[in-house]
Amino acid sequence: AILSEKPQGAPAAERIHMAPAPASATPSSAEGHHSLTTVKELKDLPTGCLESSSTSTEDGETETASHPETADDAELLADGTTETERMVDTAPPMATPEATPEGSDIVATPTKVPPKGKGKGKGKAPAPTAPGTLSGSGSDAGKGEAKGKAKGKGKVSAVEPTKPEVKPAQDLKTIPWTRYVVGAQITEGTIWDQVNEVYEHDHIMEALPMDEIEKRFGKATGQGVAVVKKEVKKPKTVKLSSIAQEQRFQIEVCLRTLPVGLNTGSKAARAIQDLDRSVMSCEAMSSLRRFLCPTDEQEQELRAKRRERSETPEPLIWDPVEQYMEELLVISGCSLRLSCWEFLYNLSERLAQLQENLQRFERMVRCFLTSTEIPVLLSLVLAFGNYLNGGKNEKRLGRADGFHVELLGRPGGLDLVNDTQGRNVRQLIFETFCEKYPSHSERLFEELAPVFDLVQRRIGKDAQGVPALRKSVRVEIEDLDKQLSQLKSEFTKKHHEMKECLKLIDNPAEKFVIEIPREFDDAKQHIDDLIRKKDTTLQQFKVVLANFKAETYRGDSIVVDGQLKDGNPKSEMTSEVWCKIWDNFFVPPERVLSFDAKRQKSLIEPRFCKDQPLTVESLALLWGLTKEEPRRRSTTVCPRKGVPAATRRRASA
Repeated sequence: AILSEKPQGAPAAERIHMAPAPASATPSSAEGHHSLTTVKELKDLPTGCLESSSTSTEDGETETASHPETADDAELLADGTTETERMVDTAPPMATPEATPEGSDIVATPTKVPPKGKGKGKGKAPAPTAPGTLSGSGSDAGKGEAKGKAKGKGKVSAVEPTKPEVKPAQDLKTIPWTRYVVGAQITEGTIWDQVNEVYEHDHIMEALPMDEIEKRFGKATGQGVAVVKKEVKKPKTVKLSSIAQEQRFQIEVCLRTLPVGLNTGSKAARAIQDLDRSVMSCEAMSSLRRFLCPTDEQEQELRAKRRERSETPEPLIWDPVEQYMEELLVISGCSLRLSCWEFLYNLSERLAQLQENLQRFERMVRCFLTSTEIPVLLSLVLAFGNYLNGGKNEKRLGRADGFHVELLGRPGGLDLVNDTQGRNVRQLIFETFCEKYPSHSERLFEELAPVFDLVQRRIGKDAQGVPALRKSVRVEIEDLDKQLSQLKSEFTKKHHEMKECLKLIDNPAEKFVIEIPREFDDAKQHIDDLIRKKDTTLQQFKVVLANFKAETYRGDSIVVDGQLKDGNPKSEMTSEVWCKIWDNFFVPPERVLSFDAKRQKSLIEPRFCKDQPLTVESLALLWGLTKEEPRRRSTTVCPRKGVPAATRRRASA
């Protein structure tokens, strides 16, 4: 059946030409062409039905082909086919020879050998073929295995893996290994027996960082990898009904902004009990007292909910705010402790600042009580006034023995007396004082230094954008009196709270019981000393005012019914008005603003707005008392005659 013709005088085996299949051959089961069977497959055939002959392929492998002498001599089998037909039908496809030798009587149809690959043939056996044609040409030709040496055996049942199925949350990158399965590639007696024993016994799979694996090795078509997070159901927490939602929001913000050393109630309780200033700041103390220390109502509600939950098997899980509050309950009188400690925390700094300001004001008062140059200056001003008020105004204004000092720096005084060129009379007064009494002028500024030290000057703009010189008095005796009175009242209140807190503390060895009462006693002594000193200084200031006959002054003008009216002529003199009178006398705002912006920045601000001491030189610069030096004559040599130009001009004259 394989041979189309049988040449005379030659064995059939010698007329079969075997050629190796090309590497690029493709399966051709649909075409029904087959190559010769292998040796192993032929040996499996029934013995005695075919004769065997061997041929050698190009790669040296010996293949055996069995055939009868003639197709007519073949015995019929039970299904009506001959042994020869059965042999050819079960043989694999025959490779197409690259070239047919001359004289060969074989008619070979081109066939393709399937490439190496996976997959086993399925389907029924091919139908019998007629003599003279290649087997497998029908449409029902079976498919054989295409990997390695082709085999036409039936389907083998696959071995199931022993490991449980794994289902990641997303597609992951694979590891390119050769998989071994017990019962297929792995038999007993290898190292993999020990590996699998450890794998199962120690639950190695459960130790994997699955979230990290999926995050780092997930297949992503875009830039990001969507990792499916497992939703963890949070337990329901218990909250106090007495805390409103708006108040709870403020408390939660306070809780998140606390330092690390106070982020739990137990840490805060320990710091309060130990009076630990390294952990507890004044700001943190205020926040704890205002927001996190439970009130009496909140304390009762916390304890009630704790009792109710203790009677049920369900555990009590507080909200973070309530958890913090409950941990602070271990401190008896927590809110009172914080209130007293907060008052004492920065009290020493407050007392030191009050004492310093009181000393500065005291120096100002003393300079007017002890000055020897102020009478000289006032006598010169008195002389100017009597001279200007002579003549027809003498009966009303002239021949004065004194004047109210508000004339020096209040509106409506010396600021109204200007010459025809707009120069104020104070310019001439200072020029005369510095020229006629130079030693007195230098000592005067030294004596008045405490007054100028209390006044702060700043060049800016008002609400309408007009340049203005702002002045403020740093220390006023009236403010000191109010601050000390308020401090005394606050001390009395906190001292009472301290006594109430001591009643709530059972342990007499606590730091609060030992240290806080002693600190209150020291603070009381210091406050009392400052109050006595303030009273003394205030009395001295009143003596100064009486000495200058300036207990009152004419108040600022006021607008009544759209008309400007004079202020109260009997307004009580204050320390602010007193200091500004003297500062405006020497440094009036209108004189400072008369300079252009460039000269203000380069000359005026460094000397008058940077807390520099006021001197005779700075006063002369402000009032234009410094005379410019005369220009020197030019001594340029004439290039033609070699003599100075001034000489040439005189000669020509």
